[in-house]
Amino acid sequence: MSAKGSPGVTTLGVALACSSSGVVLVEMDAAGGDLALRAGVSQSPGLSELAVWVRRERTGATPLNDFTQRLGSGATVVAAPVGGSAASSMLSEGDQLSGIAGALSSAAPRVVIDAGRFGMHVAALEAVGTTRVVVARCDASSLGHTQALLRDISDQHAVGLVLVDHGGFNAKEAAAELGAVLLGVVPWNPRHTERLTGSPTEQTPRTNRLVRAAASILQAADALAQARTAAREKNPLIEWLTRMEVSA
Repeated sequence: MSAKGSPGVTTLGVALACSSSGVVLVEMDAAGGDLALRAGVSQSPGLSELAVWVRRERTGATPLNDFTQRLGSGATVVAAPVGGSAASSMLSEGDQLSGIAGALSSAAPRVVIDAGRFGMHVAALEAVGTTRVVVARCDASSLGHTQALLRDISDQHAVGLVLVDHGGFNAKEAAAELGAVLLGVVPWNPRHTERLTGSPTEQTPRTNRLVRAAASILQAADALAQARTAAREKNPLIEWLTRMEVSA
């Protein structure tokens, strides 16, 4: 997710899906999907069909592969509808969104969600995953909004920061100033970005700088989640406080 603007959340999501086999990127941006247009693939099957499947109250493991598209880069994605009104209505209905979150949590593949800009739909995704990732560029405006978002995000999940190396600030120094766990730095490389998300036919090798950075970020996110789990197991008070926050 991002705090504001378009720092490259979707690009990072595609890179994560390219960096490791078995990862599926699910586009859940309330402003509407970008993947189908940028990568030249169909919007169907995609998130809309997954929502229909959820409304029919199917049981058992979610057949996520039935709703995926394969990008030219090699990433496997569940694309959201392009229109902002269609996406926002789908992601604003509490029961439906909770149903989608539950379906994703029961899916066999590993799921990475492109949530776009932080909003109410993110809070409904509590059932999915253990790590939230905030993406920002290294400029004053982006970092200021990111600092505010990091303060506001619930502590129910581990929260990591990914910085795009574009702006006037040093990434490591900015992360230290924000007091955030820096999962990694994504290089600013428009040419590699275009190859990753904009080509309908060209396979993206793992030598792509963005994909290599994403592979490291994925490992760091896993380590952050494991460390948080270990801390809870060692400190029963943390687990008790967490349960109290949830019940409240």
